[in-house]
Amino acid sequence: MKKHLLSIDDVTADDIAEIFATAAEMHDVQRRDVKKLPALRGRTVINLFFEDSTRTRSSFEIAGKWLSADTINITGKGSSTSKGESLRDTVLTIASMGVDALVMRHSASGAALQVSQWVDAAVINAGDGTHEHPSQALLDAYTLQRRLGSLEGRHVVTVGDLTHSRVFRSNVLCLTKLGARVTVHEQAGEIRVGQSHDAVLGRGPDEPPLLQPLQEHACPLTVPPDHLHQVALAASEHEQMPAKRVLLQHGLGLRRHGLCLGLCPLRRSHLGSRG
Repeated sequence: MKKHLLSIDDVTADDIAEIFATAAEMHDVQRRDVKKLPALRGRTVINLFFEDSTRTRSSFEIAGKWLSADTINITGKGSSTSKGESLRDTVLTIASMGVDALVMRHSASGAALQVSQWVDAAVINAGDGTHEHPSQALLDAYTLQRRLGSLEGRHVVTVGDLTHSRVFRSNVLCLTKLGARVTVHEQAGEIRVGQSHDAVLGRGPDEPPLLQPLQEHACPLTVPPDHLHQVALAASEHEQMPAKRVLLQHGLGLRRHGLCLGLCPLRRSHLGSRG
């Protein structure tokens, strides 16, 4: 498994299975009177959120504390970026304090990838612009698997505003890695057979490819009510916490590997100079 979790492309099906198995074991921790494990004792985890968040930020904070990490929350409004400091200067300042991991959310697509190239700490992408939200996709797939069993051969339908959804992008990648067949349907403007992922995601022809063609996974959709099987993707707190603890533990305990990920170029006004 790679050091950073920036995209679902950073994990294999075997990696996902290992995360899910460890998360299932950690359910026992939630039943204890003292919810503490020493796995991350002596490590420092920074939750760096430049967008508002309740569930994701609090889940990662509690997960870090239950694993005995020193967890610190920093928001965009409470950081020097609100006074004009660049993202680069902010994260380099934080990294110089000897932190071990950054859990990061930012409005610019690709921000987490850029930060991972600036710092030695492990970086977990908690949502970057309209690009991806891999931790949420892992949680969704974990919840589906606990409800339905193996996702191999299952047919999952995603409905909603898909054009701007980073969770949708990660879910398509994650569910297909686990053998599911994914059909997507956007209420305003259907996604038609033969369109590529990149066309659906609004990427220009000169930008590096992000996803493989979506031909098998996309079609205009009409589902009779008696054929719909509703599955709640929003996991309970009982299921959120083990998954977030596993992501932190894996992110801090593994070797660094090279990343192979195509992303839209970022504007320097968002991130600061590369110097």
